Amino acid sequence: MDLEHKTAFVTGGGDGVWPAIARRLAADGAGLVVCTPDEKQARQLETELEAAGAAAYCIGADPARPRDVESALGELLRVFGHLDVAVADLTTRPPGCVLDIDDATFAATLAADLRAAFGVAQRAARLMVARGRGGSIVLVADSLTDAGGVRSLAGDACGGALERMTRAMAHELSPHGVRVNLVRCQTGPAHEPLPPFPLGRPARAEEVAAAVAYLAGGGASYVSGATLVVDCGLEAVR
Repeated sequence: MDLEHKTAFVTGGGDGVWPAIARRLAADGAGLVVCTPDEKQARQLETELEAAGAAAYCIGADPARPRDVESALGELLRVFGHLDVAVADLTTRPPGCVLDIDDATFAATLAADLRAAFGVAQRAARLMVARGRGGSIVLVADSLTDAGGVRSLAGDACGGALERMTRAMAHELSPHGVRVNLVRCQTGPAHEPLPPFPLGRPARAEEVAAAVAYLAGGGASYVSGATLVVDCGLEAVR
């Protein structure tokens, strides 16, 4: 297992892909601390991962709040002693196009998502740099496209900002062996068997998790500052 003896920190909330990411990293051998605002979701996922034999702790805390992130990372260090991988899932965003989204929703979405991405990445990077053994940080955001006619202007704005921030962080952290990458995706529910490459089909959460696991593992040791798009070619034809 590619992540055996590694420790991962996963954050997310709502109906994002973070549970699938946690399951995949645990299956690949990582010890986990998961941070999500929903206490009930946290407890359910922890029970599931423990039943599967994973070393996992799920904490009900808000990744957009720096103190919550620091507290959760403190628990990770207490239990595992080190951090190798950090993942921030930012895929839950309200719909709304330029003509109908209200100011408060737009501002709140940008503030929460960018704050969470920066807070998790910065605090994870500090731990990785202090340890001196590198690490991998993966941000996960919605693709810069519309699927099924549903649009999120705030999501598109966040996605563009996250791509630039990913490049900047990758450049700054490269001398310390810390890699930073972004996964952009269009997700949807599981489907019946489909043709090999149905253009524009929403990705399953497990497919996004596989992309994250690749970037987290040793097979991507030379990949940093990159954006990996998981949307079955939807963005390519827009």
